[in-house]
Amino acid sequence: MCSIASSDNSCKGAPSTVNVQVIIALSIIVLTFVLIITGYLHSTVAALVGAALIIIAMKIFGRGFDTLYEGEGQGVITFGTIIETIGLLMGMMIMVGILSKTGFFQWTALKSYEVAKGDPWKLMLMLIIMTAFLSAFLDNVTTVLLMVPATIELARVLKINPIPMLISEALASSIGGTATVIGDPPNIMIGSAFQLSFMSFIINMAPIIIINMIVFILMIKIFYKGKLGEAEKLEEIETLREKYAIKDMKLFQRSIFIFCIVIIMFIIHDFVGITLAESALIGAVLLLLLSGVDIHEALESVEWTTLLFFAALFVLIVGAIELGLIQVIADGTLSVIGGNPVLAIVLIIWVTAFTSSIIGAIPSTAIMIPIVSTLSLSLDNLESIGGATTLYWALCLGQGMGGNATPIGHAASIVVVGVSERTEFAVTFKEFMKIGLPVMIITTFLSTMYLLIRYVAF
Repeated sequence: MCSIASSDNSCKGAPSTVNVQVIIALSIIVLTFVLIITGYLHSTVAALVGAALIIIAMKIFGRGFDTLYEGEGQGVITFGTIIETIGLLMGMMIMVGILSKTGFFQWTALKSYEVAKGDPWKLMLMLIIMTAFLSAFLDNVTTVLLMVPATIELARVLKINPIPMLISEALASSIGGTATVIGDPPNIMIGSAFQLSFMSFIINMAPIIIINMIVFILMIKIFYKGKLGEAEKLEEIETLREKYAIKDMKLFQRSIFIFCIVIIMFIIHDFVGITLAESALIGAVLLLLLSGVDIHEALESVEWTTLLFFAALFVLIVGAIELGLIQVIADGTLSVIGGNPVLAIVLIIWVTAFTSSIIGAIPSTAIMIPIVSTLSLSLDNLESIGGATTLYWALCLGQGMGGNATPIGHAASIVVVGVSERTEFAVTFKEFMKIGLPVMIITTFLSTMYLLIRYVAF
């Protein structure tokens, strides 16, 4: 079996053949990411093209998907990894889609305004906190997709500039979503690949996410001071209350009840022997039964293109493993690190951060998972950094904080920019990076310090 975790040299073939395989695999991956970054093709179509090309290359060189069929151990992408990732996403999408029909997200935005009492800064603060919290326990892409239109409408009524709010919500969703295994698609990939539990994520990630959120809010206040404008006295509050009321209280109550059950299952899944994906899918089925929502209507909330993108991306990365590219990258990384696990932490978090800002957090995470797996198996003295899991947390924080540098780093940011472009309040690439890049650098630095202090110094 030619997998990244394998030390069997017999599967590699002659050196010249291996070199050709690696070059072809690298070329396919570069082409795929160029198509994604430039927008020449839709990201899902580009991933499918890359997957098709890698399969053709594997057939030419007589390779098969041994890793998918026979892979074992942490960090190995198998069919189980794909099913767990897609199943968890699908279950959460169905539940959030049904919850959204109650008007919950719009109601949340209005409540934020009422708590802020019309103060623009307090309103933005409330929206930031609410977005981060919801993103930790729901799909952050869906969270911003439903929060952004409500934010734009509130800003329009108040006659204030919504662009700082939109950018802040995008950044907050990515930071907040990093706190849990279900908060962000890359976290789902990492949690599935390395078999990390829901509670282990919260225990290890929540402290630094809280710190990063506090620093982020201070940065936002300094950066956007005086840029929101003065809100006009709102005389349309009753109209908004009617528009943004909970539309179906019975469905709302049932949705919240099922969500609570699912969160409990997430917390105890290790003890009862049930996976995160199974928990989410059970919740989705229960909500479908109790909500009375038509199945076709419920499935409209499932982002099928996103799920297909994940499947194609996994095939692309497994193909790169089988053709030897990931092993070459891992070997090069090991030679740079020189067996130093502390350097491995720093390298993983910063390399992941910068690649996430350029090619996106999801592709970056897919590439880094097998590389981090190899490092965890090859490095000695891992107990000096608290074990191999510290490398996994470095990967989580690298993609979570790093993707905030650009509007293409996280799916949530892409959604925010896309929705804003359909209004008169378009968020530009340059405007996003003005605050996104400093936030990325500072939060990544703080995350690095957190890992070194918590797992190395103590």
